Amino acid sequence: MRKKIISPIIYFSIALFSITINAEEHQYDNAVTYIKCGTPQIMESILLGTAKIAVRPTDIDATAVSSQNHFRVHYNTSGTDAPDLTDDNNNGIPDYVDSSLVYLEYAWDLMINQLGYPPPLSDEGKGGGDEVDVYLKNLSNSYGYAQPDKQLETSTSSYIVIENDFSESIFETHGYDALRVTTAHEFFHTIHFNYLTNWRNIHWWMEQTSTWMEDRAWDDVNDYLAYLHYFFNQFYPLDHNISYDSYMYGATLWVHYLAESFGDDIIKDIWEHLSYYETTDISAFDEVIPIGLSSAFAEFSVWNYFTEDRANTNDFYHDSDLFKESVKTDLSINKSTAMDTLYSKKLTSRYVEILFGEEWGENHALRAHVTPLNGGSFVNSVIFYNNPYDYRIHVVDPEGEDIPFEKYWEKAVLINSNVNTIDNTYRCIFETEIIEYITGIEEEPLYTFSIQGTYPNPFNPATTISFILPESGAVTVHVFNSLGQKVENLFDGHLDAGEKSIIWKPNNLSGGVYLINIKTSMGTKTTKTLYLK
Repeated sequence: MRKKIISPIIYFSIALFSITINAEEHQYDNAVTYIKCGTPQIMESILLGTAKIAVRPTDIDATAVSSQNHFRVHYNTSGTDAPDLTDDNNNGIPDYVDSSLVYLEYAWDLMINQLGYPPPLSDEGKGGGDEVDVYLKNLSNSYGYAQPDKQLETSTSSYIVIENDFSESIFETHGYDALRVTTAHEFFHTIHFNYLTNWRNIHWWMEQTSTWMEDRAWDDVNDYLAYLHYFFNQFYPLDHNISYDSYMYGATLWVHYLAESFGDDIIKDIWEHLSYYETTDISAFDEVIPIGLSSAFAEFSVWNYFTEDRANTNDFYHDSDLFKESVKTDLSINKSTAMDTLYSKKLTSRYVEILFGEEWGENHALRAHVTPLNGGSFVNSVIFYNNPYDYRIHVVDPEGEDIPFEKYWEKAVLINSNVNTIDNTYRCIFETEIIEYITGIEEEPLYTFSIQGTYPNPFNPATTISFILPESGAVTVHVFNSLGQKVENLFDGHLDAGEKSIIWKPNNLSGGVYLINIKTSMGTKTTKTLYLK
């Protein structure tokens, strides 16, 4: 009987296994009418105790073994599970089954022989031999899945179930193209089960890497492009691990970035590292990625800007000109000075666009500074941009700096990359200013000033704010709370050059972290202080 999807309960249901997802309970807003891969739902249900390992199907009346004896495909010759039985080469095996065997052997050669992954664990003849078993079924609402043979959280053998024709309109890719990417995707899952000693919070990495692998195997199919919408339009952490969510398929861009930047082996190295240390935490990536997780994530955020109509296939994703989606600008600024608060979750990025006027060019600089408010860590990058092939990337000093234009640019984009790996909502204040850029002998700006800090810090009832002015001029001193709201004006007037100090005694304010912002003709500086009450 053909499977159905019923709202609000979504049933991922096949003869071998049944999964129920309550859409009202989970409150997800990107529900789809099919599931690309059922493996995460199966694993999650086993972990939650709502399902047990399914018995392998017995309602099969035909099998065929691949040329290299690595795979055995099980299929029916009648009923709704039967594939198209056309046999153009008259070898007694339907062409769809023949093609499945060819594509599976191709996947084996790529992953085992070329990329060096270990073969799947033996199932000790559960399907009739030592081959990896693949069952063709009328799934209707899923491309396929890999089913583990053991219920414990341990490495295990597994078998594959694949849709028998991919004819339904709900699929993003149809026919033999869908069969190609699904054989690669699900076979890579059988390899994943070699590495898994901890099944928790690993779905995201399994699906991201399998979706990458299917494109690595069949670069011309590009099924993954259909899921980029979920990545570019959902503000989720990179390791978002909801099993029924399509975000993880679009987030395969993270794996594409890693492989294109550091080579295919980086993906296998990460899997081996996670297995060895029995962890699924993305923070463990830091020890494997050559430039570290924080720098890699910031660079990944830059790559994501060069997509869709900003595609640069030479320096960034080689498929980026095929993308129908790109990152969204969170703020757009067309004035010389700006300050605002940014909110973000772990491993997400915010994009602030700064539009330049014609009067700003090689004799100007962008002064940029970002102040974390609640303990977050950020890497901030600036892209100076004219077009996808005329750009410059600069990583901003954590203390802030003046970045010279060097030439005329249409705009700059400040990318605020949240590199924390602990769940939380983090806040920071960014400040930008376009200034004239004058260089000395050592090409250092001549017009700098500094804040010595506040003393005491923490304080109650008052603290002294100390700073140095290299030259006379107008000065404003404001206090902001941790939400970026101005709470007090301490000074607005003219000061002579020299060492200066201002005493601040909070007036009817609650205890907490406050930002002291000092603005002069030479620039703007901010320091933090803690008021105890």
